[in-house]
Amino acid sequence: MVKSLGEHTCSFVRSWEEERKRAIDAQEKDALAWNSDVARQDAIVSHAIEQNEARNKRILESVISAWIGWGVPRRVAEILPHAQSTEAVSSVSDFVDGPGTFLILAGGVGCGKTVAACSAAKRGGAFFFVDALDLVKVGLYGERAEIFWEHAEGAEMLVLDDIGVEPRDEKGYAQAALEDLINKRYNSKRKTILTTNLSADVFRSKYCQGPGGGRLGDRLREAGEWVALTGKSMRKG
Repeated sequence: MVKSLGEHTCSFVRSWEEERKRAIDAQEKDALAWNSDVARQDAIVSHAIEQNEARNKRILESVISAWIGWGVPRRVAEILPHAQSTEAVSSVSDFVDGPGTFLILAGGVGCGKTVAACSAAKRGGAFFFVDALDLVKVGLYGERAEIFWEHAEGAEMLVLDDIGVEPRDEKGYAQAALEDLINKRYNSKRKTILTTNLSADVFRSKYCQGPGGGRLGDRLREAGEWVALTGKSMRKG
């Protein structure tokens, strides 16, 4: 039987709709497959990023632990990786690269002296941090005192922090210990950073007594630089 024009038209429309549906289904499958591939790629990238972040965190924790092992206070060691460039940090950087043997960072409490001094540890090499009070307490260390002095005298970079807060004993042990340490590091040309809250005049009257400022004053004047920091306190509260 010969189909009418209407039947041909209906058949064509059905065929066209079926073909269109197959094409849409194929596109949807392709889209799903592409989305699945993208999701897999995103998951791979995210995993790689997480692994890299975890690795960097472990490396950073290892470095911070090393700084703490060198005597750097934990609060300072945790700040160091994110320490901003300041007047004090720039002075330390110039000192590390320069010919000087001694650098004295002087300024009020919280102006960033200790963090700046310890930023020298980021340059590598044997580093040792000594709180000024340790010069008085080292006599209580027993057998560890010898190890303490070996590190203090032999480190490529030494930080003597908060000079001026240590109590003055009647026999002048702390003063003698400081002078002896400075003299040994002067003779071996090992770089040393001192931090203090004292003004230049008070520092001289306390540590550089005697003709010509005494031995300590002579060493610091010849091979040292005094940097007076004027920044406001960086501590909160």
